[in-house]
Amino acid sequence: MCEVCEKPDTKYRCPKCYIRYCSLDCYKIHSCEPKPMPPPPKLPKSKRKPRPNKKYDGGDDDVELLKQHQLDSLDCPEMRELLCNPHLRAILKKINKSGDAELALEEHYEEPLVKEFVEQCLKLTGTDHTT
Repeated sequence: MCEVCEKPDTKYRCPKCYIRYCSLDCYKIHSCEPKPMPPPPKLPKSKRKPRPNKKYDGGDDDVELLKQHQLDSLDCPEMRELLCNPHLRAILKKINKSGDAELALEEHYEEPLVKEFVEQCLKLTGTDHTT
């Protein structure tokens, strides 16, 4: 649904505030004042701490952790842009602090911003989420 005129058809999303809109007219009507955080300084790869590639044993399933090159692929402008959204950062902090991150993620997954973030992570890491 267009968040400006409330028509059911939306084709676009504002790259700054992520509201959905249906036309150029609606885009021009809406005003957003994003307050993005400056991106953190990028450390040279030699100063990054190596992450172990081991099995996660916190749940019922044996889930493989991402390999280093997959984690490195997440350090990109697309992810930085998504993470500039304070609402998304608040949700991710809540998920991280929960006792059951998997359950907390499921509770928030239907939010378009969270879904977009997860899908972008999967795309960048080459992880198939359908299996």
